[in-house]
This record gives sequence, structure tokens and C-alpha cells, in this order.
Amino acid sequence: MDKATSHIKAEFSENDRKILLASGFSEAQIMKMCSQPAYPIIGSREGYFDKIAETDIPKSATASYPSWFRGTGPNSSYNDDSTYWYRWVMGPKGMVQSGLISNKIAVGTGILKPNTIYPVHNHVPWELYFVLEGKGILVKNDRRYDIAPGDFIITRPYDPHAIKNISKTKRLKLFWIVWLEEEAKLDIMSMGARPINPEKCWKDQGNAGLFPIPIPPVLSGKDADRYLYDATTVADKSMYPVIGSREGYLDKITETDIPKSAAENYPTWFRGTGPNNSYNDDSTYWYQWVVGPRESVQSGLVSNEIAVGTGGFKPKAKYPVHNHPYWELYFVLKGEGVFVKNDRRYDIMPGDFIIVRPYDPHGLKNTSKKKPLKILWICWQEGNVKLDITHTGGQPINPVKCWRDRESACLSPPPIPPPLIGKDADKYLHNPRISTSDEQDSIIAELQS
Repeated sequence: MDKATSHIKAEFSENDRKILLASGFSEAQIMKMCSQPAYPIIGSREGYFDKIAETDIPKSATASYPSWFRGTGPNSSYNDDSTYWYRWVMGPKGMVQSGLISNKIAVGTGILKPNTIYPVHNHVPWELYFVLEGKGILVKNDRRYDIAPGDFIITRPYDPHAIKNISKTKRLKLFWIVWLEEEAKLDIMSMGARPINPEKCWKDQGNAGLFPIPIPPVLSGKDADRYLYDATTVADKSMYPVIGSREGYLDKITETDIPKSAAENYPTWFRGTGPNNSYNDDSTYWYQWVVGPRESVQSGLVSNEIAVGTGGFKPKAKYPVHNHPYWELYFVLKGEGVFVKNDRRYDIMPGDFIIVRPYDPHGLKNTSKKKPLKILWICWQEGNVKLDITHTGGQPINPVKCWRDRESACLSPPPIPPPLIGKDADKYLHNPRISTSDEQDSIIAELQS
């Protein structure tokens, strides 16, 4: 078992408590900040970069696909003959050129040119699409979904699926996330997509098929859960299983179907005055939680390994400095702003990716006076640590100074901690587990002695 990270508890003077109450923290929130383990506040990690623009990443097209679809570029390269392409932003080392390494998830964007079909295929990992531009059709066996910007589509292990761009003039653009549930290590290169019925469905663009021939029978009851959590058991077979639609599982949800939320552990000047985690007109920010643990999401798209959603910040809004024990990736959808990690400051705009590693202090500001800033976010854990975003969410750093009110909200911790260099830069990356209450009491007793 991983050794727990040592933490100390936050302590506030009586004057601090008065400031926090005036800021909009409730008495219960202040008590919770004093009773729960305080996260370590760490310096910037030397040797790790934080931001990359989508356009910095080369376009690719899968080498194993036929040239009528992928084009005639060498290896996995894109050229003008390609009817589609993808940009791979995050994934296993040796497979991505961005430098954003993960053994648990793969992330990128993809394009289908006008009037193009991505024929029926399947793969071992789970996959989530978020439609960024254009309109199309996604087909899963006998299920057909119209898709447009703001739609989320999920495919589960071995689900046969295909996509068509229905526009004759405009491209279809998707954001995609790939992962495996439970403790299976992601090996997307050997467990990636394979054509289904290649002799019939992958012959050419004019005959590209959207569903397998024949369509397999529907999976119901316990059969609907097949391969969800043991997907790699047949991954090494020459042909993947071609399975039917899963009864009782949701495939598509639109962003606007998901209620806006605002974290209740934040002060009212920031989160608003809505009850519990609800958003209202007083909120300066909100999030919509699409994928995550069953107890936390209302969408029906359940995952034990990742959390995914979108977030918005009103004009001039600040998200003051905070941190958390899990990894997080932002993709800017709309607007412009500033992202700060300790002494590092980044201007951000649509197409930018920002990565946050465990316990990195970070803050965000919408620099526009008129337009909202909108992001897509993904949270996960590396190593053998389970994601527990419900109970280990973001904690304010120095709430007395940095979370007092909108005007004085700070984006970096005062004082800024020294940078982490050498082996220290890897601290907490794969072992950010929070100590239990018993371990916490032991740590405090040890510190006091």
C-alpha cells in the first residue's frame, strides 16, 4: 500500500475566523478547514512544463487504416489526402510528442473533413467525445445519434461505433479522452482501434459502413456489463469481440442537460448564495460535471477513474489560488484569461491546454470585461491511487488573505514557495494519498512533541 503523505491541519486565530465569516465562509466550512488535513503547498516543478497550444502538436492519421481514409503520408503522418486527422496531446511516454505524459489517460482533438465517414470500428479502452464544431451522426450498432457542439458521447470497451460528418462544407471537430477502468494500465498502441468488417465497411468512402454486418444482438442484464472492468482480458486476440448495444447504459448527453454547480466549500462572494452546491445568479463561476463517481454526477456517465466536465467564469472573475491531490487538465473552449502557478503566469485562449499536477498551487482569471471564459476539465490519478474527487476536492490556499473578497483575491500563494528541482520535482506525482484521521492525529502528536 502507498505510504500516506504527511499533512498538518490549518489553524485560524479568532480574528482570522471573523475575516473568513465576513468573506462568506460558513462556520461549518471554517470548522472543516480546521479539522481536515491541509494540503502541502509546493513550489513550481523545474523540468516540467505547464501549457501547450493545440496548434503546436502535429496532425496524425492512423497508419493501419487504408489510404483512402488516412491519406498517403508516411507512417502516421497527415497529408492533404487524409479525410481525417487527430492531434494527440496527452498519453503514454514514447507515444506523444507534446511532453504531457500519462499512463492512465490519452487526450486529444480530431477532425473529420466535410461529408466524411469514419467507418465502424471498436477498441479496448473507454472513450468520451465532446463535440467542438460542426454537426454529424454517431452510430453504435442500431443506435443513431445526431451530434452537435455541446454533446458528449461515450463508447465503452468493444462498442462498435462510427461517425459521419453530415456537412458538405464544414468540418466536424471533436475533443476525445481515452482511458481504462479499474487498475488496467493504458496501452493504447496495442489496444487501439481496429476496423470491423473491413472487406465490406472499409472498402472505400462511398461504401463506408456505419454499423457491423450483421448487427449483433443486444446485451441485457449482467451481459450488458461485459468487458467494462476487465477489458484487457481479450485484448490480445487477433479480432476484438463485436458486441451488441448495452441495455440500461446511456450513450449521449448534452451539456445543457446537466445542472450548473458551484462548490459549497467556497465563500459566497465567489460561489454565490445558492443552497448546497447549486449555482445561482450571484455565482462568479460554475461547473457542469459530466463524468465521474456515481455519488457525484447526475448525468449517468459513471467512471471510477476520471472526472470530466466544463466550467465557466463570468467577465473579470477570479478563481483564487487553491490546490488538490489529483492531476487536472484544462482545455480552453472560449474567451481569454490568465492562468497562474506560483510564479509562472500564462496567457490562455481557445485551443490552449494547461496541466496541473498534484498539489500545484494555481489560480485563474478571466481578463475580459464582457465575455465569459469557458474551459473543459479532466481530473484523474496516476499510479495505483484511486481518484476520490468527491472527498478530496480543491482547497483554498491562505483563505484569510487570498479568498477574502473579489478585489483582493490572489492567484498565487503568499509567499511563493521555492521551486522543486531534481528528484523533488517528482514529489507527490504518483503518491498523493491523503493520510487518514488516525494517521493525521499521529502526525500532529509527533509534530507537537
